[in-house]
Amino acid sequence: MTNTIKHFTGDIFTSTADAILISVDGDHRKLVGAVGQQLIKKIDDDREWKRLIEKVDYPIHAGHARVMDLQDVPEAGFKFAILVSMFNHHNQKLYLRQGFHNALALAANWGIKTVATVAAHGGWRGDIDGATEPLIQACAEVPRVSVELWERAARGAPVAG
Repeated sequence: MTNTIKHFTGDIFTSTADAILISVDGDHRKLVGAVGQQLIKKIDDDREWKRLIEKVDYPIHAGHARVMDLQDVPEAGFKFAILVSMFNHHNQKLYLRQGFHNALALAANWGIKTVATVAAHGGWRGDIDGATEPLIQACAEVPRVSVELWERAARGAPVAG
């Protein structure tokens, strides 16, 4: 099976993917990226989030990933979250590629068929093309998982999938 990357514009939480990719600070359980913060709000229960995050082995070294099982949390909208530590202040492009690769390999090992993610350019202030290049490379290396790449729609713009 070969994988695909499908581009979507709109709210990542409308995705029907099996898993959502969440960028995290691998040293601190409380520090998650913007999509992770949205997921916490969606779950709307601090105790539930703490219960879920405590099950994840930390630290998560840069370029590595862990799976969070969300199957008993229907309000999350996904069966799994893949927590990925991709950002540090040194060699960020390398950690993006490693992070995406390890996240997709982990997804394949868990039987996850589709992963939704956003373009990872905010944390290292790169452009969209530079941010998607590591994802494209990782997809070529892990052909068993399809990826949905989500970008937020501009205010007032129609949402298309």
